[in-house]
Amino acid sequence: MDSKIILNGLNKCVELHGREILGDIDKFKFAFGEILSGSDCREEYDILCFVISRGVGCELLGTDSNEEAHKEVYYKLLNKLGLIFKDEVAESVLQSLVSALGWKDVETLKKSLLHEVNYADKQKGDLFTLGRYPQGVNDEIEPIFWRVLRRDNDGLLVRAELSLDVKPYNDEYIEVTWADCSLRRWLNEEFYNSAFNDEERSLIKLSSIDNNFSPSTEDHLFLLSADEVKDLFRSDNRRKVKPTHYAINNGVYIDDYEYNVYIGNAWWWLRSSASKNNFASYISCSGDFSRTPVNNNKVAVCPAFKLIV
Repeated sequence: MDSKIILNGLNKCVELHGREILGDIDKFKFAFGEILSGSDCREEYDILCFVISRGVGCELLGTDSNEEAHKEVYYKLLNKLGLIFKDEVAESVLQSLVSALGWKDVETLKKSLLHEVNYADKQKGDLFTLGRYPQGVNDEIEPIFWRVLRRDNDGLLVRAELSLDVKPYNDEYIEVTWADCSLRRWLNEEFYNSAFNDEERSLIKLSSIDNNFSPSTEDHLFLLSADEVKDLFRSDNRRKVKPTHYAINNGVYIDDYEYNVYIGNAWWWLRSSASKNNFASYISCSGDFSRTPVNNNKVAVCPAFKLIV
């Protein structure tokens, strides 16, 4: 795939027909096809038409014209496209689209997003990085992105933007609660010590966790409960989470049916036990609440914690 052809073609489309053509798949197919007419660029044509048909152009056009909004939508769409194409293809396509729209240099956007460290100013909905963990298609170690879900006097409740790994709720198929499960131990020991350095760990609050009818716990890292998810995400659509490439490589269940609107979404664990304690709750690819045996090794881990501010 030739990224120069994509960039030149997009720039020509926008020059001739205006920015809005990136939101109209029928007009785009015709205009882009004319521009590439006579060239051996079928792959470039197919990829761009697919991306526009999936609403990426509309999402870019609907983004507020400020740098913060650009950074957030770029990151989200890069992950979305990265689950469909190879990383370098996703990067090339998205960079060409935002360049055609006249956005600020993409590399500058990415670097500024990665280096935001003023945690005290973070509010609900903000995105920031803290810690590092394998995430790339070849298990590259990359910064972890966290989303602020709530801000109160107790600090910032944050959750990983992507599900980071795949683990059973408990290694054995037995009756178990959050207090005693192997996933809680893994999060607060292995993951806590490997993903964060000393300075970063000092920002993570040791939180008192209410587990409803199960024993309370004190955790640095935890999973959201079913009640918290109902309160924080009021629709199925908002509960859907995509996994990292690393989690996919390790066998997480994702919806991969080509024409399904849930494509690329993963199952992700909640800390809540189900009605039977050898089952635990999780969120499905469609954002529904469900349950599965505690030793299911296809469910993703989407950690949460309280950030001290």
